[in-house]
Amino acid sequence: MRNGLYPLFFIAIACKGPVDDPVVPTDLRIDHAAADNDPDSIYTEMCVNDDGGVFVAWVDDRDGKFDVWFNRSLDAGRTWMPSAVKVSHGPGNSYAPSVGCENNVVYVAWEDDRDGELENRNIYFYRSSEDVGNLGETWQGEDLLLEVDEDGLSMSRVPKVATSGSYVHVAWMDNLNDAYDIFVASSDNMGESFSEPVRADGDQPGASWSGYPKIEATPDDVFVVWEDNRDGASDIYMAVSRNHGKDFRSDRRIDRGDSRGQYNSYAPSFDVDGDTVYVVW
Repeated sequence: MRNGLYPLFFIAIACKGPVDDPVVPTDLRIDHAAADNDPDSIYTEMCVNDDGGVFVAWVDDRDGKFDVWFNRSLDAGRTWMPSAVKVSHGPGNSYAPSVGCENNVVYVAWEDDRDGELENRNIYFYRSSEDVGNLGETWQGEDLLLEVDEDGLSMSRVPKVATSGSYVHVAWMDNLNDAYDIFVASSDNMGESFSEPVRADGDQPGASWSGYPKIEATPDDVFVVWEDNRDGASDIYMAVSRNHGKDFRSDRRIDRGDSRGQYNSYAPSFDVDGDTVYVVW
């Protein structure tokens, strides 16, 4: 267990006011680990809803292994639950959580090495209960394995969550076919159950390296972007689903400033506003 060098703190700044006038006047510690067992808190991810809810997940090893923990504020970060909630409950280590929040429900996906003997990581998912006002205080049922890999034979990494209404989508990179491909699992019932994952990258399975996906969803469409080296150096690709993640149309290259595979393009990020998609890398 490592020394407690990195506890988790939070501060909120009002965007419409002066920068030196934060909503929260000082940083607040939100991981709430015991003083005699003070772990590093890492892999922080956050979701914010339209009602002032702030939902934060991270990883720490306060229980002797890495688990996903969670805390939330319902008043724009002014006050938080007095105790953090453990989200992952398997016997292995958990890493790299991603958070979604909509319809009074919080969704978390993460990497988990509980399956098999190879210490490969699978993608697991958990959702909070739907009680109004609860919003992450209690969680529903058991966490779900989102892929067909009960023995942990492949390595799955960096899940990302997107929500739209009752739809929940999780994208990740998976070396099931040797080189990493991009997979997406989708739910139409607020995360109660998921479809079998489908590939978003359009070249032959495992033919090239596709990694570090980002995902966004609208009421009609699901968008995924990622790094892809099918032509040599990494380019940025995007794929779109018009049927809520059941399948994806042919992907296309987004970075157009050079020839395919001529130079490396890394770390895409994007957002969707109506019919317009903005991508940076």
